[in-house]
Amino acid sequence: MELGLDDETSARGTQAIRDILASKGHLTRDELVEELAAHSIRLEGQARTHLIFYAALQGILCLGPDRGIKPTYVLLDDWIDRANLVTPSRKAASEELARHYLTAYGPTSAADMMARSGLPMSEVRAVWKRIASTLVEVEIAS
Repeated sequence: MELGLDDETSARGTQAIRDILASKGHLTRDELVEELAAHSIRLEGQARTHLIFYAALQGILCLGPDRGIKPTYVLLDDWIDRANLVTPSRKAASEELARHYLTAYGPTSAADMMARSGLPMSEVRAVWKRIASTLVEVEIAS
């Protein structure tokens, strides 16, 4: 409530975001906030960012194509085909996460991945073991 985003304002705001993006297509944050104001949803300061983030968490919008140096937002349903969306198994998802994690942070340790990912150590060790044949071990000077 500190930002002026009570439940009613958040609900009206997310519905307005859905309607605006459905009719206008991809918009920058400033454009989206301007359109929200035209729908009598006036947001100040961090309330803008929080409402957009809330709408993303609700599965309404996602980042769209950049316009110059500014990102835009689009309806999530315009960018993904939910009917054909495949949810990977936890095993496959954890393997994918480990590969991306190692690409971004390697060389690293299982304890590091556990701390950053929130996965239990037993799962991190198991997934590293499963993907071991695809990894290249390196030694670094300390």
